[in-house]
Amino acid sequence: MSNRTVRINELLQREISHVLHTKCGQDAVLYTITGVEIAPDLRTAKVYFSLLKKDADPARGLKWLRSKVSLISEHLRRYVQLRYLPKLEFIHDESPDRASASAPRRQARCRDRARTTRWRLHRLADRHRPPAG
Repeated sequence: MSNRTVRINELLQREISHVLHTKCGQDAVLYTITGVEIAPDLRTAKVYFSLLKKDADPARGLKWLRSKVSLISEHLRRYVQLRYLPKLEFIHDESPDRASASAPRRQARCRDRARTTRWRLHRLADRHRPPAG
């Protein structure tokens, strides 16, 4: 998988999760978007979701998510700059491996961003520091 594809997968995962949790109210609390796999031609995307309740019905969850496709697509059209908006296919993710595997990557990205931001701030502060005198 190319670096661009990985970035698009992460962007779609973040945006789909965002729109569900900001625009769909209390119902969205039960769902976690655990991953997205976009096709190489960027026309279709598999969106993996898990349910927080162990006794929840995945078929019902799938039906609920499919009912929100127009809302999600509208949000993606507005905020994601891609030539083609991928057709979303929701798949229930039964394995906890995908969710637990993505957590360390997310934490590492956050650490790298924080380190880069601190470095940039120090360089900026050094440039604007008055000369010692």
